Amino acid sequence: MTLSQSALLNKDREARYNARIKRTLDELVPISEKITLLVHASANRAALKGLKSGMRLEEAKRSMGDRTRTGSSGYFTNIVLKNPHRSMTFYGKKGERVEILLYLTEVRKLDGAFTPEQFTPVHFINDRLSGWGWKSLQLLKEGKRLGEDCQSKLLEAQRIPKKLLGV
Repeated sequence: MTLSQSALLNKDREARYNARIKRTLDELVPISEKITLLVHASANRAALKGLKSGMRLEEAKRSMGDRTRTGSSGYFTNIVLKNPHRSMTFYGKKGERVEILLYLTEVRKLDGAFTPEQFTPVHFINDRLSGWGWKSLQLLKEGKRLGEDCQSKLLEAQRIPKKLLGV
């Protein structure tokens, strides 16, 4: 084997190596994002068990984890998920402030497209926890309207590119 053949082999070897690295990254990053979604939803489900009716808003946020969760697939990328995913504030007829925090608690297709059923609303009246879950929200005086508003806002959010949502 001559020197020029050896250089060709090294170039070929390097090109194959770089192609393999790119293919690995293209496969691992989406898998890591899916695993992060599953872990995030599971952590939120577990945190719901620590909620108690009457808790103050800030205490409940701390219990659920008010910081952004970051997953990582090594040095490839960081995956940032907001917690809560969305929050909405409404005012009742008597002036009471109703705040609804939506937490991702279920992942079905692992494609990043969410439906309202994958979230659990945690609602507060005048900064006190009044309940969580879609059924609990329906029990509020204006619950049906609030539930519909929450679901429509979640569906509106699907039209925004995933990167802007932090997913």
